[in-house]
Amino acid sequence: METEKLNFWRKALYSSGSVGLNIVSLSVSSWLLYFYVPPSDRADLVSYAPAGLVGLVLFVAGLWDGVIDPFLGHWSDGLKSRWGRRRPFLMFGTPVMVVAMVLLWTPPVRGESVVNVAYLFVVAALYYTAFSAVGMPYDGTLPEMAPDTHERVKLSTWKMIFGIIGFVGGSLTVPMLWESLGPLGMGVAVAVIGLVSMYLVLIVLREPEYAKHQQPMPAWEAFRATFTNGQFLVFFFATLLIHVSYAIILAISPYFVTQVVGGAEGDVTIFQGLLVLLMILCAPFWIWVRAKFRDKWVITAAMALMGVTLALNFVVPSAPATGEAAFMPGLLIFPLTAFPISGYLIMAYAMMGNVVDYDEMLTGRRREAIYYGNFSLATNAGSAVAAALLPVMLKTFGDTRANPMGIRLSFILAGAMALAAAVVFLGYRLGDTPDETRRLMGLQLGPDI
Repeated sequence: METEKLNFWRKALYSSGSVGLNIVSLSVSSWLLYFYVPPSDRADLVSYAPAGLVGLVLFVAGLWDGVIDPFLGHWSDGLKSRWGRRRPFLMFGTPVMVVAMVLLWTPPVRGESVVNVAYLFVVAALYYTAFSAVGMPYDGTLPEMAPDTHERVKLSTWKMIFGIIGFVGGSLTVPMLWESLGPLGMGVAVAVIGLVSMYLVLIVLREPEYAKHQQPMPAWEAFRATFTNGQFLVFFFATLLIHVSYAIILAISPYFVTQVVGGAEGDVTIFQGLLVLLMILCAPFWIWVRAKFRDKWVITAAMALMGVTLALNFVVPSAPATGEAAFMPGLLIFPLTAFPISGYLIMAYAMMGNVVDYDEMLTGRRREAIYYGNFSLATNAGSAVAAALLPVMLKTFGDTRANPMGIRLSFILAGAMALAAAVVFLGYRLGDTPDETRRLMGLQLGPDI
């Protein structure tokens, strides 16, 4: 498959979509639970719904998000329109996504109410549906934009770096916007960033020539082929486990900063900002390591290290129940996770392109978005599991300054999930190039895809 080389501006404008998607996602994943279910000892914050019901709603909404991802991916793989396969989803889905994101911060009743629960369910389902309708086609364009495996890793790195820029921007600005403008004002500001960044992608997005003539697979045949691909299943279950861990990191951050180290909501900026800054600084190391070792061993090591560094947060000493914050121990331990997260994010999206290449060897078709859709199903299922477990863990074991055991145990749970993901990924057998994959999987050698 031949495509034109990507110059700097095409890489930058294409990758800018990750800025918007990440800052929108960060604002929801880090702050939505805290907004609806604040810590029990924070009388100055309004609780809008019972913790168990909020956890259930976020679990169902997250599962819905995951379930529809493959269908949206399959739809975009086969769509025939005057704008191409992917472009309509970005054009029309982005406005719906950002409006729904703003509505998440406007519960109709002040105080705990089943009305708020119902409202959260409807708006969260709309938000996650629109987010998937944008994110799946966007992710599916990565193998289409990059001409070969090495270019794909480079573009994946650009995409990750721009995503981290969105994460950094969100980490630095969202807590300050929360304190200065309130949750709704924060939501509006983030929505504008999300809209602009996704529309920049449309400037450089191009439809590959083969997509104009390829006949789509029937839906049932497409899903059967996807889930009988044993190598994808390894990827799927490892991804699900790692994203339980990743979602816990994001959602527990405000609790950790305010209840363990004794800071304010605005101080979450310091911890998340340092985390993502280190993720950027670690990126060149992982690119260097990837040139020395097989992709399988690089991403497996990243997952295992993620488990170990997360569990270390259990021992961060608490600030006094009353008195000054105690940032330093947390600042020394919490950001350590940046190192393995950086490696995982660089490798995962690029390696999904190798899974797509392998599928083409088996089926004779390029089906990028359905694979990224099922990859997203795993990430969202992981987030849904985290959303269901966290409220119960916090309320059962403690989420107060005096007793933050639920917060501490959340890090142990996150670490265990990441280590389990590393064990699962030992079953991955694909190579780093199409010819290497053919040799390892016993397929006939041929020209690189």
